[in-house]
Amino acid sequence: LYSDVLLNLEKYVVNKDSLARISARIYQRTDQYLKEKGEKSSAAMILMGGWIEGMYIATQIYERDQGNIKLLENIAEQKYSLNSLISLMSNYYGDKEMTEYLLMLKNLRRSFNKFQIYYKMDEVSVDTVHKVISADKYFIDVQPETILEISSKISSLRGRIVR
Repeated sequence: LYSDVLLNLEKYVVNKDSLARISARIYQRTDQYLKEKGEKSSAAMILMGGWIEGMYIATQIYERDQGNIKLLENIAEQKYSLNSLISLMSNYYGDKEMTEYLLMLKNLRRSFNKFQIYYKMDEVSVDTVHKVISADKYFIDVQPETILEISSKISSLRGRIVR
């Protein structure tokens, strides 16, 4: 699977749904491998670290270019990814380090909850086979100050990880 993905990465990058499915399969295989090696929460930690680093880069760029509405929207769209990440990490609540990060992510979610993403009903499609919900048009009601607040919390969370 891994060599297959690398050879065809360009093909997957243009199709977000394919990229999401491939990413999910890679995560599942990596998670299975780590569980077999006794590292049950490691895949979740790796996923969290990657998400935090991506968000850190995006928010740092936004801080320098606050007029970039597309980037503001891309950051805001991560609201649902954060919810999924929190759900995943909740499976390891007994782990002390995981619990600390989980609490910080829940604090971050409070900032994301300050705004809404509205979808047009006739523009939403649901693929129950692949468990994908997609929408062609949406409206995000978010203030730049909220994105800067998210940026600050992401930076703090990243600082705890990259000690």
